[in-house]
Parts: sequence; C-alpha cells; structure tokens
Amino acid sequence: MKPTRPFLPTLWLASIAVVHLSTTAGAEQPSSAEHRRCIAESGGVTVQMLDCLGAELERKEAELNDLWAKMPAAIGSDAMTSVRKAQRAWIVFRDAQCEAASALTGDGSLSAIAYSSCVLEMTEDRVSELRRMLEPAGEASN
Repeated sequence: MKPTRPFLPTLWLASIAVVHLSTTAGAEQPSSAEHRRCIAESGGVTVQMLDCLGAELERKEAELNDLWAKMPAAIGSDAMTSVRKAQRAWIVFRDAQCEAASALTGDGSLSAIAYSSCVLEMTEDRVSELRRMLEPAGEASN
C-alpha cells in the first residue's frame, strides 16, 4: 500500500495560497491593484494566475532592486557588508522555504501556485524590511 501524505498540511498551504490570491484592496495589502485585478480576472485558471504572480513579482523585484541600490550610500560600507551577507542568506532561505511550500502541496497545479505565491509574499516582506533599514537614513519615503 502506498503511503499517503498528511492532508492537513496540504489543506493549510492551499488555504494560504487562496487567501493570498483572493485578497481585496486595503492598506495592509502589499500587492498592487494591478495584481489584485489580474488575479480576480484569472477565473482561477492556473496559467493566468501564474502570469499574474510573475508580473507582480517583477514589480516587487524592481522595487527591491531600487531600494538595494540606495543602501550603500544610506547605511555606509561597514553596515552594507552585513546587510549584503543577510541578503544572500535571505535568498537561500526564500528559495528553500518556497520549495518546501511547493512540495507540501504535491505535484499538481497548486504546487506552482504555492511556490510563486511564497516567493512573492517573501519578496514583499523583504521590500518592507529594506524600507525599514533605510528609514533612519531618511531614504524610505522616496
């Protein structure tokens, strides 16, 4: 008899993906209006949802890169060495975390949605973290 995987972790991750993808506009929403509209118009079609996630990730990565470019001048070279080390570790952690989220959903189409949603959410969180790092230097409001 083939061992079955626990149903609860899969259900939990599916719920997280659905909640992330079906949120509405609000101050606590890091995703753009374009992303929320795209997801709403996707009709739950996996390929279209992945396109929406990919487009939003591109926007968030551009924002992250913009903040990253401001870091050296804002925080100085000594702090930048530590922040660069943390960024490299964060990338490794993000990739491993999202691979785990994907693996827990199985081999179906939800796996790709879980991975992409995880990367987007973690990138949104990292953008917020970088903004906070820049705040004391007065750079985060730009």
